Amino acid sequence: MLNRLQRCTFYRYINEDGYEGGFEPADVDAMLAAAGADFAAWAPRFAEAVVGPGHPSAAARFAKQLGAMRPDAALRVLRAVLTSDLRAVLPDVAARCTIVHCARDAVAPLAVARYMQRAMAGSGGGADTVVIESSGHFPQLTAPEEFVRVLEAILLDH
Repeated sequence: MLNRLQRCTFYRYINEDGYEGGFEPADVDAMLAAAGADFAAWAPRFAEAVVGPGHPSAAARFAKQLGAMRPDAALRVLRAVLTSDLRAVLPDVAARCTIVHCARDAVAPLAVARYMQRAMAGSGGGADTVVIESSGHFPQLTAPEEFVRVLEAILLDH
């Protein structure tokens, strides 16, 4: 049986009526403007915010990765990620998915993972949500041991 791991694959970051994505439209506009105005100054602040408190080495690694990107390319990727809306494809996901979410994610609230799980419930695969007791948006950086345990459980179960 195929199981697809969903990590950092949120389908809508912008809040709307009846949907909590994590950001108001004005927040996204401000983030894009800040990144466009001074990418070198913005990248480490963004990395620290999304990785979460208590993980300075993970934030530094992520900031280094961001800093290695061409600012124009990074801004295009950021804009695409923050403004896309792929919720309509969730009911069509055929493979079973495991959504991994940090309990204290500063970027996407747990409501996003729950929304994804409900949206995929009627699909052929369905979904499970695993909440890792960590902060930040990237459990592979902030809780790598727990993240690997989730991966092992998926692989051993299938």
